[in-house]
Amino acid sequence: MKNRVLKRDAREALKQNFPQKMFLFIISIISGITGVGPILENIIKFFADHNKMGLSGFWTTPAFGKSMELVFLILFVIFAKIVSTGAIFVYINIFRGYVIKPSIRYVFAPFLDKDVVKILSLNVTKGLAYILLALIPFIGWGIGLYLALGWSQATYILFDQLDNGNYQSIWKVLKASSKKMRGKRWDYLGYRLSFIGWELLNIIFIGVIGFWTIPYINMSLVAYYEKVII
Repeated sequence: MKNRVLKRDAREALKQNFPQKMFLFIISIISGITGVGPILENIIKFFADHNKMGLSGFWTTPAFGKSMELVFLILFVIFAKIVSTGAIFVYINIFRGYVIKPSIRYVFAPFLDKDVVKILSLNVTKGLAYILLALIPFIGWGIGLYLALGWSQATYILFDQLDNGNYQSIWKVLKASSKKMRGKRWDYLGYRLSFIGWELLNIIFIGVIGFWTIPYINMSLVAYYEKVII
């Protein structure tokens, strides 16, 4: 299927009630504009300025502040990833016509449905594999790219397996994604690269156009899964 057709379908899916659909990715959008660092610094500063426990010594040193900043960074990344995955899950239902006017509370469904561990396990498994392969020049990079393309549909497949009640394990999800991507890896790479102009504009305008690009690209990737992969 032509890329322009997939992108047209994505725009069509976003057209009605766009503000509500855009708002599902508000954490990713705001983080892209302000950066995570300033957010965490303000959190640390807030606790330092409201030190009602009268803490002293190491607890008020810059070293402790940096340690806390690292802890908050990890927690924020985990939270943002889970919420973003929740937003992707909602986008799948929007594209399928099951959801017309989404609510921001829908992105927190993974917490309520107890799917958090599965989402984290999937992302940690993929992340560790990519990091380890990145340490091996050239050969590792090539294998990492091949795996990344093969596993690119894992989040969508995880949603369908959870929704259909046939989820078994993360490895089964990754295996299913690799199987569905056979013969489609380079086509998908070309599709992803077709958004590079939007990505560059987002960088140039310091993330401001993320209010459009993040929903648009995510819905376009859902369209690829729905129209090409399934």
